[in-house]
Amino acid sequence: EYDLADQSMVSDPRLQHVQDGVQWHLDFANLPELEERSGGRILGGEACMWSELVDSKRLFRRVWSRLAVLSERFWNGADALPSDETYERVERLTQCHPPAVNLQQLNVANSELQLPETIQPLLEQLEPIKWYGRSIGPERLKARVSGQQESHIPRPYDLASTFDRVIDQLPPESIPARKLIRKITTGEDVTAQVADWQQLDQAVESLSDSLEEREYIALFQSAQSLQELGEILQGIAAPNLKLEKPIGEFILPVASTINQRALTQIAAHWDVNGFIKPIEVGNIHDTYMVGDEFVLQRINAHVFRDPSAVLRNYETTRPYVADLIPDICLTRQSKSHVETRCGTWRMVPYYPSRNFDTLPEELCYAGGLAFGTFLRQLRDQTLDLIPVIEGFHDLHYYLEAFDATTPHADTKHERTFVDDRRHYAGKINLAQQVIHGDAKVNNLLFDPAKDEVLKIIDLDTLMYGHPAIDYGDFIRSIVGTGDPKMCRTQIDLASQGFFEAFPIPKTDLQPYIHAPAYMSFMLGLRYLTDHLRGNRYFKVSSMGQNLEKSRERFQLTEKFETFEPELGQILTTINL
Repeated sequence: EYDLADQSMVSDPRLQHVQDGVQWHLDFANLPELEERSGGRILGGEACMWSELVDSKRLFRRVWSRLAVLSERFWNGADALPSDETYERVERLTQCHPPAVNLQQLNVANSELQLPETIQPLLEQLEPIKWYGRSIGPERLKARVSGQQESHIPRPYDLASTFDRVIDQLPPESIPARKLIRKITTGEDVTAQVADWQQLDQAVESLSDSLEEREYIALFQSAQSLQELGEILQGIAAPNLKLEKPIGEFILPVASTINQRALTQIAAHWDVNGFIKPIEVGNIHDTYMVGDEFVLQRINAHVFRDPSAVLRNYETTRPYVADLIPDICLTRQSKSHVETRCGTWRMVPYYPSRNFDTLPEELCYAGGLAFGTFLRQLRDQTLDLIPVIEGFHDLHYYLEAFDATTPHADTKHERTFVDDRRHYAGKINLAQQVIHGDAKVNNLLFDPAKDEVLKIIDLDTLMYGHPAIDYGDFIRSIVGTGDPKMCRTQIDLASQGFFEAFPIPKTDLQPYIHAPAYMSFMLGLRYLTDHLRGNRYFKVSSMGQNLEKSRERFQLTEKFETFEPELGQILTTINL
């Protein structure tokens, strides 16, 4: 069966210019049935080696391991798909009839590089990246399949390149890795093999002077990844799908099997089955689909200091907003979650729905209505909630953290911007009622067929605060990084829905008018503080991103400040 991602590639209109090539890639294994040989029309088969990255020393190493499998396929037709038996026969054949290059056991021929035996457990688990990933490089490949310009992106190899690196000694497919995958799949004990991975990073360190920097870094990171996979296999570390991605020019084929096994064992607490795949939306929790019915999630303990408190707050609040939020799936022991050595896990039903980062105009009213209804149903409730993020939405707290940082020359303008707005800290009184705390567009699931909100999700930030915080965050998320003046219609519709469900006296409007600028400023301050601390915020991957995000939010703050008179007119004219 084709992978779902492959199917989506074929049907994606953005890839029409390469659709034939993509389809060829998918159909490559589907050879047509051959005519009866008695007619003598089929003389033989041809196996092409598609790679420019080869020289005379490595030619046989590239083609030999694949020829036997291709020959079997040509001889037996469609029934000869590769199986475990096929690989065993190929291995025996290679051991009995090695060509001039040493391919015994299909392992690395490491005599040229003088690689130590101590890193053999790593080398035998590595394979080269596939499908042009090496010949044109990952960045150029990404641009090609996305339909973007690629000519300006340099290729990693040219005619002068030599093929004398570790990657050039690897076979196209690792037999030891395939054997390990089979052992893990059948439940065999692989403890001894995993133990060999624990010191691999130290073993690779000895090669720092003998390998070029790019290859050494990739090899060192691969060793660390294999060690982490061993911890995942033992249940010590959480599944990590990043380990399935290429590391430089290497891949670890066993990563997918180990992740899937670990996730399956966790999901078994709920007695549910199905293939488990990641939901690549948001950056807070590890989130997965189990089959097509359930969502499995690991609470991020780096963000929420007490995952059990997150669950308790949800259960405490649920009786008052049960119609608006996801149900809880109970385990076989009738518990709402599972505590493992690698974290706290929960499961909820999957709701077929629509979800947006930028909200269409026709859904703004429904989004506002949903958040307003949520606040109305919690308006008079006194609940015992546990703070799960220190100082969350407390501007005094963020200003103190900012003041404790060391000034940077590149943030002089931003520091002045903050100093000019310290008075914001007294504009919105925090503790009034239970609020969502993260009332953004992408935390709404919309009905697939109607312009209605199906569920409100991501309630991990439940807290006591001013309802204007939820309103301001929702309006801010509608505008994104754009201009509120250009989003007046969306803001008007969202406000109508919000205050229809959550009516307030006109005398209480001022905090709501100021809330979008307040929330934009507070978020920008958090990004700026994390930049000054050394990029601590979990949603960024490289230095400088926090500063960029901070500047975007400060620009948005200024736009909302300018827009406040217009927002005041909108709110005074709607039915409060």
